[in-house]
Amino acid sequence: MRQQVGLARQDWRGGQRGGVRQVVSAQPVPDEDGQLLERHRDDLSRTGQVMPGAPAALAAVQQESGLVPTVVTGNLPGSAEIKLKALGLDGYLDLSIGGYASDNSHRPALVHVAQERAGRRHRHAFTRDTTVIIGDSLEDVRTGREGGADVIGVASGTTSAEALGAAGARYVLADLTDTQCLLRLINACVQGGRPMGGVQS
Repeated sequence: MRQQVGLARQDWRGGQRGGVRQVVSAQPVPDEDGQLLERHRDDLSRTGQVMPGAPAALAAVQQESGLVPTVVTGNLPGSAEIKLKALGLDGYLDLSIGGYASDNSHRPALVHVAQERAGRRHRHAFTRDTTVIIGDSLEDVRTGREGGADVIGVASGTTSAEALGAAGARYVLADLTDTQCLLRLINACVQGGRPMGGVQS
């Protein structure tokens, strides 16, 4: 199962810049029943796969002044939390402002859900100009483009760099191992944006 993880960056002069990225890939585990998923937590810890560089990328984003990482996913909230916790990534994220399948079955709509939640929490408007999705699939690119965000693709092996670019990703990385490059690209995506809010998808 894949989840998108995102962030919002608050510029301490009153504005915000944002970025969102998909960094988790785990073995499929039924998520309709939270108890069933809970029973498979150990399996997920053993067999789940984290994209190369994801923990360091999330840590860098979390430590960057003003960034507020969250998640946007086609999973239910409880399932997303269990998966992220099993993979050791939950501590980097504010899951309360994410967008989930229970909010809307149309994944691009979850971008706006997360933008609104982050906006209420941080009292800033999050817009297309200040929102960046980072993902490794054509669905992630579609989610960002249709949902109201710029997109950074990650050619993790599931989708080629060429396909991600052709689908509309503004930038494409081979992986997430160069955290400084990732932060530079997030900032490049939002430099032309107004000095107000962005969130993930």
